[in-house]
Amino acid sequence: MTARIRIAPLLLALGLIAPLRASLAQESKSKDHADRVQKAEGVIVKVEAIKDSDEGEKKGGRVRVTVNTAAVWRDWVRDETTNKSKDSPKAGENSVATKGQPVSPATSETFEVGRNTHLVSRFRSSTDETNAGSRTVAQAEKKDGSPESDKVKSNGRDEKAPKITASDLKVGQFVEFEAKKGHAQRLIVVKPIGGPDTPASQEKAK
Repeated sequence: MTARIRIAPLLLALGLIAPLRASLAQESKSKDHADRVQKAEGVIVKVEAIKDSDEGEKKGGRVRVTVNTAAVWRDWVRDETTNKSKDSPKAGENSVATKGQPVSPATSETFEVGRNTHLVSRFRSSTDETNAGSRTVAQAEKKDGSPESDKVKSNGRDEKAPKITASDLKVGQFVEFEAKKGHAQRLIVVKPIGGPDTPASQEKAK
């Protein structure tokens, strides 16, 4: 009987320690996830303006962006070029790549874009999924990997990617991003060039 009495508190303590250890392990895992830089690309499915006393929409103030990372570049480009709406995000907003892919906590990322976000636009060949894009059309053509890309020459008159602010972000745009703790450190709006299944340099050579 005495042995049982002595063992009882020990068993009770062990019963309390196990859940505590599990809880601490889960907290540590959650913290590691929050501290990790999220790097991905996809289509913007939601943009919300964040208003405060320091920044206003007219100055390109903060916005909260949700990106569907299940959307694939080639599918999105095909819908964009087929609908002949490369300069409008509407095609991307209603595309199969956007609406046809499941949006869930596992396939979406939400973060703020503000003054400290490195925000740029870049060109990328429609068939190129290997880089974050280029500052000019010619530079993007040289990266598309086709035989014609070696013949592309750059000059000062090349079309340059336009400067953008947070207020230019819209549903349906394809983006590449790096975010940490709910804040975007870098966001690139990627604009396609070339045909839906043709490298940009080949399309130009036609």
